[in-house]
Amino acid sequence: MRKFYIWLLLAFSIVFIVGCTEPIREIPETQFTAETLAKYDGQDGNPAYIAIDGLVYDVSNHNSWKSGKHHGFVAGKDLSAEFNKKHKTATLRKLPIMGTYIES
Repeated sequence: MRKFYIWLLLAFSIVFIVGCTEPIREIPETQFTAETLAKYDGQDGNPAYIAIDGLVYDVSNHNSWKSGKHHGFVAGKDLSAEFNKKHKTATLRKLPIMGTYIES
């Protein structure tokens, strides 16, 4: 009976570990600079993109980014310093990645 509980604990551990890992997302080869990213400000029909820690995310369809603005933040910019770690982890994993951000 003891072996059964050990196997059961092992099975639950594996399910927990696999369930807690995020799938690897493919990053498009598109590269953005401050100048090119600025075009994606969510204004005049343009999509709204933001850069966080070297990746560019599409926030166009996120409810809180209407018109390219969110709690004083403006799309089309590198917002790495403005976003705290908790906000990044919870929100960014749900957003499409559009490419990488290269500081010029």
